[in-house]
Amino acid sequence: MSEGAEATGERREEKVVLRPQAPGSKRLRRVEEDVLIPKLKREKIKDLCAKEIKEFAKCCRGRTVSMVWACRQQNKEMQDCLITEFNKEELDEQCRKEYFKKRDEHWKKLQAQNKI
Repeated sequence: MSEGAEATGERREEKVVLRPQAPGSKRLRRVEEDVLIPKLKREKIKDLCAKEIKEFAKCCRGRTVSMVWACRQQNKEMQDCLITEFNKEELDEQCRKEYFKKRDEHWKKLQAQNKI
């Protein structure tokens, strides 16, 4: 910022251009690490724990407040499955590989359209 801008309290806006990682790069941005990869993991876990989720939903059907204590066992089984699967290293690596592949395909598509 220039001295004149500081004295008057003005701020000069700088345009920041965000570009996707280059194809083949295994570096992750914070949003990829904290949001996108866990989102992929949750989608896969829904399939892996489908039985437990269905049992819990079945137990909750037709109940309101009583579901808290009536479905305690089904909730525990569902939560155990979700947590166990989410913390598996194999699933994390699989989702990372899948994400890198999608990101590389997207990068190549942008290059082909001359947008990068």
